[in-house]
Amino acid sequence: MKRFFEKLFGKREPIEKESHKQVKVNLNLNNILKFIEDETSEFSNKINDSIKTSFDQIKTLLDELEINLDILEKAKSEKDVDDRPKMFALDHRIAFIKRVQSFKNTIKLPESENTQKVFEFNNLLIDELNNLIKDTAKNIYFTKILFSEEISGVASTLKKISGSIDQSKKYLDENRDKIKLIIDIKKNITDMDNQINIKQTENDNLKQHKLNLIKLEDEEKKIHHDLTQLDKSGELTDLKQKQAKLDTLKKDIDESKTYILQMFSPIMKALKKFERYTTGLTKDEIQILDTYIEHPSEGLLIDTHLKTLDKILENIESLINTDQIQLKDKLKEKAITQIEKFKKHSELEYFKTKSKTTQETIKTLENEIKTNKTSHKIESIRTKFQDIKNKIKDEKQDIDKLEEYLKTLNNDISEKIKELESDLKDISDKTVTIKF
Repeated sequence: MKRFFEKLFGKREPIEKESHKQVKVNLNLNNILKFIEDETSEFSNKINDSIKTSFDQIKTLLDELEINLDILEKAKSEKDVDDRPKMFALDHRIAFIKRVQSFKNTIKLPESENTQKVFEFNNLLIDELNNLIKDTAKNIYFTKILFSEEISGVASTLKKISGSIDQSKKYLDENRDKIKLIIDIKKNITDMDNQINIKQTENDNLKQHKLNLIKLEDEEKKIHHDLTQLDKSGELTDLKQKQAKLDTLKKDIDESKTYILQMFSPIMKALKKFERYTTGLTKDEIQILDTYIEHPSEGLLIDTHLKTLDKILENIESLINTDQIQLKDKLKEKAITQIEKFKKHSELEYFKTKSKTTQETIKTLENEIKTNKTSHKIESIRTKFQDIKNKIKDEKQDIDKLEEYLKTLNNDISEKIKELESDLKDISDKTVTIKF
């Protein structure tokens, strides 16, 4: 660090350790740039003056180059040269002038205050000059045959441009570390300012999200209170009883369907095989047969007095006995037994009547529940309650993300401030503390 400091600002005379007290400076964010300006203005002015002087020289030399190119282009040689070498020299003069003009037209001076661009410009211009010399060596050689003095004038100007650039580059390179440090400091300040602005914006967002959360939680409490009051109302008690009764009836229906399906299980295979012998059935009867196969309990409901089932069972029994419908012995025995039970109708009629009555009751209860105002009100409040809960969840997630982001942002800003304090100390030889 000591060697770096000495390289940057020059070696200092030794001082008695006891007498050396480094100046302490407290800075706010809004006066850092002024501090840098105060500490580096003399150095920066020297750099800028050097660059401006170099650029003024280049402008003057470019004007000189233009004049010398014009002289070369208009020059007429009195030398006694054969036609072929003469034409050769003239062609090379044209090529040389064209190449130098192209080089001259590419030179765009950057802003003198932008030292980084000046560094790049100097390096690029030197590269271009080197390429120019390499590319035109042959042109210069042959053009000299006729225009030695004129082309020497152009070459001399190009050499002056190269010398001016070399001198500027050398001076800037000697001070490169300090220049770079000043540039880095200013860039870090800009980056930090951007982060601070972002932090302010995100802090405002965080406050708004927290206010939103408070409002939502208040609304959640109010809705919860409304639901609690509804739970205590007599109308809701009646509604709950109807809903409980409805649930019980639906459960009974499901159990009945399962039982009826088990009842039809022994003849189900025979019913499916009977589908190939339905020529004696009407269209409606075939449809009822399909319903018995798919949903036996529904088949009972649509089969008036079980007439279609009787007809189907009679045909199936005949087809089984004549082996037109073939079943394995045990299944055949079970099918015949079940057909005989079904002929009595008693059990089927019981389930048919029970299912019909139960379904009618279910329909009535569903309609009563559906048209109940309290039911609608509860459903509306519950939907709103769930919506509020979802919004609260989203707000909390947003708050968590913002808080985490702000924590990272604060850490980044703190690191930049430490880095800046260290850089400002290097550039000013003062102990700098930045208040944030």
